[in-house]
Amino acid sequence: MINFLAEVFKQNPGLTATLCSKISLETNLQESIVLGALRHANTSESLQYLNDFQEKAKKEQDTQTYELISTLKKDPPYDTMTTPIIDALDLDMIWASFFATGNEAYIKRIVSVSLQDLVKEDALNLVVVSARWSLRENIRQHTKVRKICEDLVTQVTKEQSKIIELLLKP
Repeated sequence: MINFLAEVFKQNPGLTATLCSKISLETNLQESIVLGALRHANTSESLQYLNDFQEKAKKEQDTQTYELISTLKKDPPYDTMTTPIIDALDLDMIWASFFATGNEAYIKRIVSVSLQDLVKEDALNLVVVSARWSLRENIRQHTKVRKICEDLVTQVTKEQSKIIELLLKP
């Protein structure tokens, strides 16, 4: 959810204030999601709004929100195009970015993971298998994902095209 909302903020920087004013922050979870999304959007508008939230928290002596924002600011924003994919959560973040934007680069990134070799007793296997599973499921449900993968079959090696073709089978 954080990454989906961050992509919405990135795609609509001029609407960040309007979007934030319409989002309810009734629970700590909702607040954490919105604040995390503002940080990961990393636009001048989202960062300004994050600063405004922090100033408001300071004035209202809301130390929990103030500290959360301080922590978010210390960490670099999550970049779904460059952050290494080390677990299924990273795949979920990439899918969220795709569904928020429709940018096929995100699908290509997941495909690149799914094309990695499975190595005996390797922790990376779980990520590769997860990438393949998520692609297969989304190929079945979304014509755009299917089309992107169909197009990729001719752009990869013969061995890799076999993997994609298996994912494309009904």
